[in-house]
Amino acid sequence: MAPSFDAEARAGLSQKAWIASFGSLRPALAAYYSLGVIRYHSGRDWEGLEERLEEVVLLDPYNPFYWNTGAWHLAYNAAADVHEDASLAPLQRKQGFREWIARGDALYQRGIEANPDDLKLRLERARLWSNPHRILDYPKVLGILQSCLDDLELTDARIRRIELDQCYAMLRIPGEEQSAYQLARRLYLSDVEGAPSSLRNGLCALQLHPNVIAEPAIPIQEIYGSRANAVKLLTHYLKDSDPDKPRYGVRDLLDALGH
Repeated sequence: MAPSFDAEARAGLSQKAWIASFGSLRPALAAYYSLGVIRYHSGRDWEGLEERLEEVVLLDPYNPFYWNTGAWHLAYNAAADVHEDASLAPLQRKQGFREWIARGDALYQRGIEANPDDLKLRLERARLWSNPHRILDYPKVLGILQSCLDDLELTDARIRRIELDQCYAMLRIPGEEQSAYQLARRLYLSDVEGAPSSLRNGLCALQLHPNVIAEPAIPIQEIYGSRANAVKLLTHYLKDSDPDKPRYGVRDLLDALGH
């Protein structure tokens, strides 16, 4: 028996058939259609913008640029506009904010499915969920970054960059302190001279955490190179407004260093 379709489904199939008829002209048509996004953006017509984006990615699904730009419009511009809309009730603003972020994330996911070898789309999706002005979800960030390592062929330098980002996400997740410490220690020891200050601070803070079993702890002098540098970097670390960074014992350590 042939499948049945409602009116909306039939219209969708007709649209796809119409688009397919353009063949090699589809990328050019997608570029033309994408110009219309500016009009919807200027008019704050987010529903219209999303519909136009659907047409664009249907025309040229293997162009990561359209997926990335579209997801950015939805998760950032549309979400921010709804969140700041004084004409809406507080609960409506909150719900709308979350909904547009979810729509943007869904576009990222579809873009990744269509372009599984594109690293940037995955990293931009991870950046969305680690943005303090959106909805923080560090476990989700870890999963996205791990998919980059599992699914893609990457250079050693890129692998290290992604593992550093994993470490920074992991140390912010309660209960993951030991795993974060082990990763931070491995990354530090693999390139002591090139270790960024954020990694040094994270390693130091994790070594002080009561949930971490150091193996053994790396001396502060070795991590920072000097007492003065330790005081300088740890002071900046404590002043950071990020509430999710581990800070247990850092103040006491600074006092012991004569800060």
